[in-house]
Amino acid sequence: MKMMRMVMEYRPEKGTFVIKYNKRQREDEDFRNNKRSKYGGWVKEKLLGRGGFGCVNLIKFKEPRPPHYKDLPELLAVKSALNDTCSKDLVREMKVYESLGSSPFIVKCYGQLDNYNKGEVNMAMEYASGGSLASAIESKNNGDGLSEWEVKAHTCSILKGLEFIHGKGFVHCDLKPANILLVVDDDDDSPYSVDGFVAKIADFGLAKTSSVRSNTGDDECMRRSKVGGTLYYLSPEALLENTQEEASDIWAVGCVVLQMLTGLVLPWYDNPTENQLSSIISIDTPCSGLPSDWLSKNAWDFLFKCFTRNPNNRPSAHMLANAV
Repeated sequence: MKMMRMVMEYRPEKGTFVIKYNKRQREDEDFRNNKRSKYGGWVKEKLLGRGGFGCVNLIKFKEPRPPHYKDLPELLAVKSALNDTCSKDLVREMKVYESLGSSPFIVKCYGQLDNYNKGEVNMAMEYASGGSLASAIESKNNGDGLSEWEVKAHTCSILKGLEFIHGKGFVHCDLKPANILLVVDDDDDSPYSVDGFVAKIADFGLAKTSSVRSNTGDDECMRRSKVGGTLYYLSPEALLENTQEEASDIWAVGCVVLQMLTGLVLPWYDNPTENQLSSIISIDTPCSGLPSDWLSKNAWDFLFKCFTRNPNNRPSAHMLANAV
C-alpha cells in the first residue's frame, strides 16, 4: 500500500502548522471518502478547508432525501472532527451554538448530522459561498486592503455579531479574518452588504462563557481559564494577565479592521518571532507605526478606541456599533 506523504507548513497568520496535500492526494482522499460513505444519507462534494480539528466540506444530500433533513438548505458546509479529542471539541462547539441561538451576524449551525464515516462527528453549518474575510483581503486590490466603505460595512456586521455573542454571556476568543465568513445577502439595500455578501462570525471552538455568566452555574465545559486564540490578535491582558473577556474580543476587532485597511496582519513589522510579537503586543499599539495619512480621521479614532490598553476603558461592541 502506497503511503501518503504529508508536508507540514507553518502559517504565521494562524499561529499554527497545517498539513499540505498536493492535488492528486486531495482527489484520492475525496474519492475514498465518497466511496465509503454509507451511514449518513449525504455525500461530500467539495473540500472547503482543513485545520487541526479536521476538515470542512460542501455536501449534498442523497435522493430521496431522508425525512429528518427535508427542512435543511440545499447547500451546507459540514465540519468533521479528525479524532476523539477533536470530536469532543466539536460537540462542545455545537453546545455553544445551541446556547447562543440565531443571529443574522453569526454563521448558522444546524446541529449534528448522521455519521458520514463510522464514529465521525459532523456539524452542519450555513454555507459561506463568499469564502472567508481573510481570502477577500488577500484577493482584493492586490492584497493592499479593502476600501474604507467596505471595511465599515464588514465592521458593522462584526460588531453586531459580537454584541449578540457578548449579550448571551460568551466571549469568542479567536476573532480573526479567517473566522469571519462571507454569506450571500439577499437584501440589495442592506448597509452590511459588500458585493452581495454579509460578514458573519464563525468558529466557536475556543469560545467560553464570560466571567459574569460563569458565576451563574453554567455547564462546566463552557468555562475555560486558559487563554486561547491566535497570537496576532491577542490583547495585552490576555498575554500579561491570562485574562480573556469581552474587551479582549474588541482588541481583536481592532486587529481585524487594521488588516482590512492595510492588507497586512502587522503592517509595521516583518515576520516577528513569537517572543518579539508578545513583546510588541504587551507594550505597543498595533497602529502606532502607520503613517498618519494612511487612514481617515474616523478610521484612526475607531482603531484607537479598540486599542485602549486598559480593558476596563475599552468600549463595548454596542458602543462601537453605534459610533461606526
